[in-house]
Amino acid sequence: MKNNLEQTQSLLYLGYVLLVVLGIIHETLFYSQFGINILECSDILDVLLSPISRLTSNKMLLVLSFVVTLPVLWLPKRTSRLKHRKWFANFFKLTAESVDAEKRVLNVLTFFAVIFFVGIFVGSGIGRGTRLQNKIASGAIEYNDTIHFIDDDAINVAIIGKNSSYVFYIKEGNTHIEISPISGAVKSLRIVE
Repeated sequence: MKNNLEQTQSLLYLGYVLLVVLGIIHETLFYSQFGINILECSDILDVLLSPISRLTSNKMLLVLSFVVTLPVLWLPKRTSRLKHRKWFANFFKLTAESVDAEKRVLNVLTFFAVIFFVGIFVGSGIGRGTRLQNKIASGAIEYNDTIHFIDDDAINVAIIGKNSSYVFYIKEGNTHIEISPISGAVKSLRIVE
């Protein structure tokens, strides 16, 4: 097996690639429910930062992400000391003859981490979109945000999302989402949370 530094570097690289792909899927699932092709409205920086933005948007999600990720990086290195403990051997299905126990532990933990992140990103993309659609349909959406345009026009809206180029919002009294470019059109945003 590779040395520990190379192994950790490979895991971090592959993990970030997975998070970028999951971030794209999350954004696509959310915005596609409203007929918006988010990839046409995003630049490369939005795509690269979307998974980090999603993970850091919720403190509990950030803590859970660390709790799931740290064992993947830490536990395989301690396999030689832990593989003789009954609970550890049973959980990872290790036998006394297991030659490549470290690899087995890494594979199992990586599988669990991937399932966790796929569930979070896919589930929240679909769930957020469905919740927002239900709020729009029932008229329960709150118009607490304000967009100030360059021409000094200001409108009360519910901002449903934004990226580096566009802001996605619903005007008070409307049920459809409007998209405005931020550059050259929007002077400021006031978002109330």
